[in-house]
Parts: sequence; structure tokens; C-alpha cells
Amino acid sequence: MDTDIHGAPSLMSQTKEYFKKIHQFALPELLECLKQFQDLQQTMYSLDMLEELLDCLVERLSLYSLIIPYSSLTDSFCIQFSGDFSCQSIGNSSSQASTWWFEDLEFLKVDLFEKVVETMIAKKLDNYVICAFLLHYQKVKITGALRAEKCRITETVINLLHLLDRSLISVRGLFDNLRFSLAFKVKRCSKKKLESLVGSLLDQAKLDDLFFPSPPCKCYAYDVDLILRLQEQFLIESREQFLVNRLKKVASLMDFYLVEVAPDPRLEPSKFVTLATALPEYARDSHDMTYEAVDIYLKVHKKLSEEEKIKICCVLNFDKLSARSLIHLVYNMEFPACAAVTASVSQHSKLREIPRKTGHLEVHEDLRSHHSSAKGTSEDEDQVVRMTKLEYQTIDNRFKTCTPTETFNREKQTRSTYIKKLSSIFPTNLDSILDRKLLH
Repeated sequence: MDTDIHGAPSLMSQTKEYFKKIHQFALPELLECLKQFQDLQQTMYSLDMLEELLDCLVERLSLYSLIIPYSSLTDSFCIQFSGDFSCQSIGNSSSQASTWWFEDLEFLKVDLFEKVVETMIAKKLDNYVICAFLLHYQKVKITGALRAEKCRITETVINLLHLLDRSLISVRGLFDNLRFSLAFKVKRCSKKKLESLVGSLLDQAKLDDLFFPSPPCKCYAYDVDLILRLQEQFLIESREQFLVNRLKKVASLMDFYLVEVAPDPRLEPSKFVTLATALPEYARDSHDMTYEAVDIYLKVHKKLSEEEKIKICCVLNFDKLSARSLIHLVYNMEFPACAAVTASVSQHSKLREIPRKTGHLEVHEDLRSHHSSAKGTSEDEDQVVRMTKLEYQTIDNRFKTCTPTETFNREKQTRSTYIKKLSSIFPTNLDSILDRKLLH
């Protein structure tokens, strides 16, 4: 009905007539209309009218994105979100001038806030701005809110972030939300969306971002299971786009992470190995950092069996260790002797490659005279190298069914065999080095 019982225009008809002029409203008038809509019960207004209001509102806001760029906004707001509320974190004057309307929308309740942001996304408002607005709204609203409300706000923000262009999302803001999701116990579906987002941008993370405390049910210090899931999500993204450079950045980040978690006395060997081998082999050009992590882990976990040490050493690619690391490993009493032998073989093999790369006969002769007695031919040496590497790669399978005593005795015999085979091509003190390790 367009009239009431007295024949006067009804409230709905008056509202529709009023809304015919909505496209002429300035931003303050549109905001006032939005406040009135929020105060009304949902049954008292038309959804079509709300959609028209939101369309006009976003159109007005989009005008500001054409005037001032937003590329620096998300990092500015995520710094605030992380707890630094100093003047420097607020950003420059242009950022403040271009985001003044963020505060004008703080009155929105979660349901209407979600509709506003969905309209922004549909109208293709700059994703930098939307991300910054989401983080600003979340920071303001969770302050002093009840736990249930914090959880609802966080889930809403996560779901909206998942709709944005991932390349334009603040990585810092994602990690903040990841911490909130763990603290507020958000729904599993929202948590999976967030982990997918964070994992896809893992190459932009910093080392400090990765230190999440382990769940109450786990005894180790950091949540390595979460980091493994993030790596898995990144690999899914990496396989689709085959981004080798990004993959190498993640590998470097994980090496630093391994070094940090290796001293944890409660980190199980199997978990350490899984973490060290989660990325494909081609992701790392060097294994020096991985060796450092393994070295720390073996020094802290003194009670590991010889078999467990061998499994941990299997994460290393000796061909990707530098000469310095190889020499350090040979003399490292924490490592099993078979690892020291393999390191010695790799070291010798690299030394024989140097003349080919440098082209200087003098270097070749000096190295040969210092590092080898050279009783066998070059073909024999290569055969020993192949045999030793193959022996090390398969030793884990051969010892699986052995008792600890049998494992030690068999490996002791294997070490002796290695020493005899390598005595002709390695320094004369190699025997004593490996004997000391064997008796250790």
C-alpha cells in the first residue's frame, strides 16, 4: 500500500521517494542513511534499497582512491595492528588524509560491515584499501569485545581477506590474524582459508613471523606442525605457477627456522627430519645452513641412537655442502662415522673438480700432493666415491630390522671397510680420525 489508513503517503512510499535522490547525496549524508538503516530492524527496510545505498557509498569512496595512491596503507595499518601505536606506525600525512573515512565506518556492526566490504569488492575498490580497512576495523572492534565477538569479527575478516587479490594483502596482517585464530579458536573452515592465504605468501614472511607456541597438547616449544602446513600450502601454489625463486626464498627462511628450533630438547627426530625435508631438493642450492641445524640438533640430543643419527644425517646433500662445512663435518664427533666418510669423499671429489674449473695445473698438483697418495687410478677413485655414497644412502634401510647392538656392530664393520677402501686416496690421518669417531 502506498497510503496509510488516513490516505496519507505511507512511510515506505516516502522512503522510496526519498531514495530517488540518493545518487545526489554527499558522503556524509550517505553515512547518516547507513546509520539509520542499521538502527532499523531488517524486516523494516528493503534489501534492494540497502544495496542501492551501499553502491552509492562505495562509488563515493572510490573517488578518493583515484586521488591518492594506497600502496603504503596496508603495512602502515598492520604495524598498528601488531601493537605498535607510535606516531611512526600511523604513516605519513597522505595516508592519514586518504583513510579518514575508516573512522567514519567504525559504527558498523559485523553483519552490515560484511555487506559493505562485499560491495567494495564487487565494485573493484582498490584491494590495498580494502585490506587496510579490514585490519583497521578489526583492531578497533576487538578491543574490549567479548571472546565470542572477537571470534566472530576475526572469522568475518578472514573470509573477506580470502576474497581479495593475494598479491595485495598485507603479510603482517595475515600473520596477526593467524595468531588471533589460534587464540580465539575460530572455525576450522576459516582457519584453513587463512592458512591457505599465509602459505601462498610464505616467501614474504620474516623469521619472527614463524614462532608460534605449540598447542597445549604438544610438548615441544614451537608449533612446527603449523609451519609444515604452511609449507604444504606454499608448495601447492608453487606447483601451479612453478616459481623457483620464491621457493628458494622459502627454503632459506626454513633453514633459519630449523636452526632456531633445533635446540628444542623435546623436538622429536622424526619431526625434525620432516621439517628439514618438506621442500623439494632443488629448492636449496646449498646445505650449509641445514648442516648447521643438524649439528645443533645432534649436540643437544645426546641420547639419540646411532640409527636415529643416521636418519637425521640423511637430510643432508653432501654434494651441496661447502668445503668448509665438509671439513667441519669430518672432524665433528657428533656425527656418525659413515657421515664423516661420505663428507670426506665429497670433499675429495670437489677438490679433484677444482683444476677443471680453474685450468691451473699448479693448483691441481698442489691439491693432489696434499690430499692424496693416489695409489689407484682415477677410475678406481670414482668407483669408491660411488660405492661410498650408495652405501650411505642405503644404510638406513639395512639397519631397520637390527637391534641397537647389531646396528652398532654392523656400522662399525662398515666404517672399517670404508677406511680400507679410502686409505689410498685420502690423507694418512684419515684412519686415526675415523678410528677416534668409531671408539667415541
